[in-house]
Amino acid sequence: MLKTSNYNFTVDAEDGSLLLYNTRTGAFAAIEAGNAGAVKKLLTDPALNINDDLKGALKQNGFLVPAGTDELAQVKSRFEHFRNGDKSMTLTMLASENCNFRCPYCFIYDRRGISMAFWVYNAVLEMISRKITPDLSLAVNWFGGEPTLERENIIGFMGRLNEILRRYPGVKFRSSMVTNGYLLTGKTFKEYLASGIKKFQVTIDGAEDSHNKTRVLKNGAGTFKRIWANLEEIKESSGASDDFNVTVRVNFLKGQDDQVLGLMDLFKTTFRSDPRFTIYFRAVYNIETSREDINGIRDNIYGALEGANKQLDYYLLSAEKTGVLDNNLQVVAPVPSPIPGWCAAQRKNSWTVGADGLLFKCDTYVGEASKAGGKLMPGGGIERFNIVHEWDENIYDKENLKCFNCKFIPVCQGGCPRGRTERIAKGICYFNEDMIKKGMLATHAHNRNKHAVAAGV
Repeated sequence: MLKTSNYNFTVDAEDGSLLLYNTRTGAFAAIEAGNAGAVKKLLTDPALNINDDLKGALKQNGFLVPAGTDELAQVKSRFEHFRNGDKSMTLTMLASENCNFRCPYCFIYDRRGISMAFWVYNAVLEMISRKITPDLSLAVNWFGGEPTLERENIIGFMGRLNEILRRYPGVKFRSSMVTNGYLLTGKTFKEYLASGIKKFQVTIDGAEDSHNKTRVLKNGAGTFKRIWANLEEIKESSGASDDFNVTVRVNFLKGQDDQVLGLMDLFKTTFRSDPRFTIYFRAVYNIETSREDINGIRDNIYGALEGANKQLDYYLLSAEKTGVLDNNLQVVAPVPSPIPGWCAAQRKNSWTVGADGLLFKCDTYVGEASKAGGKLMPGGGIERFNIVHEWDENIYDKENLKCFNCKFIPVCQGGCPRGRTERIAKGICYFNEDMIKKGMLATHAHNRNKHAVAAGV
């Protein structure tokens, strides 16, 4: 006996196709018009004896499930494995808590203006050596402040880490960097790449005019021309065999349509031929900060739902312009994939490592010592503070019926732990049905267009 999954979304496309999406499995399907009626009947009554092939395909992709299946338990199991697994470690390293920029919306509470002490680098290597196993999944991410201010120390650390990893060839290792891009020249990029850092995120605030109003140096000077020249240099100096990804994250405020569209066109012209460069869009939100600079742009900051809809619009338009639609970017993906957890903060072996050895669970709290979850010890051990247990709380600890009955729980797992209780109480969620159906239709149209082009239509 079969039943219909609790996590299905369906929408009729203009060409007569029936679009199906399941948040638990991530399956997305376009049923041709001739079979759409039969599929609708099977989803309404799985016991019907019509078209066994269609029924088998619906079961295989999770649109139909065995009658006794507890789908929520499966979703919860993914989270528990994510939270408690000993086979993964994620470390976000703050090589510098200083920054050469002064962005008014920056969520870092207090720039302590310090660089990572040498003993902290050593202690992190000791901690990795203690935890490493032949089948470990290890991620080392560089954040700040601005990490490129400490290029030599990062390269040195990566070299020493690579020596450890050579003794454990089975370890799945990945390393990334979030940078403002100002110091990321073609030459320094190659140094980072050779050290094992393969993924980079560079933030732009629309086209040159809007960018130079918010992403400025300490002296207020604009930064767009230099950052874009660096990106072009990286592209031109990279060989076809170089394995990396550079993602351009575009922050935007209200009233910046022309600026964002202009940047889309510039990105298309510069990078469309190189799939290693990707772009996505995020609204600027009012994350609590101790700085007052944000007051100057407060009226132009989006609310949560309005911003989410706008970034989806931008993302779909960008996909139309560039021909690339990436559903792996969770928050902005038109058809998001199921996840085991929202972010690494809830993982047992996940820490943001402050420059002085303070350990944080969330990078938005960097610089606020009272929010530290622990402290790294010189030998690689950890002194855990009581506050860290706040991050152990999750939506499955209580009878949270609002989340348990939600079709989006497989793709959000309750969302960001920071401020979750208040957000859920207000009904503020990352996804809604209208946005998902809009994304399904856009994805279908994008896929049809790609197939038409490939066929020479």
